[in-house]
Amino acid sequence: MAIYRFKCSIEEYDDLFRFVEVKSGSTFESLLHIIMEAFGFDNHLDCSFFMSDDKWRMNEEITSGVKTLKGKPSVDIAKDSKLSKFIFDPYQKILLIYDYSKEWTFRLEMVNITPTAKDGVTYPFIYKSIGISPKQYNAIGAPNLKNEEEDEFEFIKNQILVADEGDVDEDGFKETNEDGEEDEQDDDALGDDMNTDDEV
Repeated sequence: MAIYRFKCSIEEYDDLFRFVEVKSGSTFESLLHIIMEAFGFDNHLDCSFFMSDDKWRMNEEITSGVKTLKGKPSVDIAKDSKLSKFIFDPYQKILLIYDYSKEWTFRLEMVNITPTAKDGVTYPFIYKSIGISPKQYNAIGAPNLKNEEEDEFEFIKNQILVADEGDVDEDGFKETNEDGEEDEQDDDALGDDMNTDDEV
């Protein structure tokens, strides 16, 4: 039986990859389990595999349950569908949408086919791991690291641009009092100084 090796990644996460190997006669359910194990996710939530072309366009859908991603009755069920029935391209691409509420999107690319299994290897098999997986559960779904970086940048920029040259400390930030508020000049005191100068 042939062995399929897939390169797996998560959309919007650069430099994060897992390589998994499965037998061609394995089901999509077996493929799901090894991918979830490789990324440290649980595997009890609904998901859909989509056979895709080179541009990642979705075609046939294989689901983990009785409903498709759009809520329609499923035709092909993961536990009953063998990979060999759907894969005819040695460079086959597959999209995996995991957890319909969060829609984690995994990209699977076939990168190698070997005619026989390796001695001493139990399949499915995690062949290689690169990068640290994101946390599966958090308050807003997949974390948006970009927004956090932008917020920090905006804070620093505003500190520098709004401050006058005479109101910045030695690090280039606006001077504040102990409560974190800007020090304000006393208008009365300033007026007194001006009057004193006039009298002189």
